[in-house]
Amino acid sequence: MTPGARVSAAIEILDMIAEGTPVERALTNWARGSRFAGSKRSRGGSGPCF
Repeated sequence: MTPGARVSAAIEILDMIAEGTPVERALTNWARGSRFAGSKRSRGGSGPCF
């Protein structure tokens, strides 16, 4: 996952959290929506959020 894609994923997840979605649900929903990306991308998106 490129650095730009990591930032984009983190922004997307943080937007969901800012809208009131619980953190765990936001991460789960993002990971399910990005299933095609594989496990490295899932880690890349959730890491910057924590």
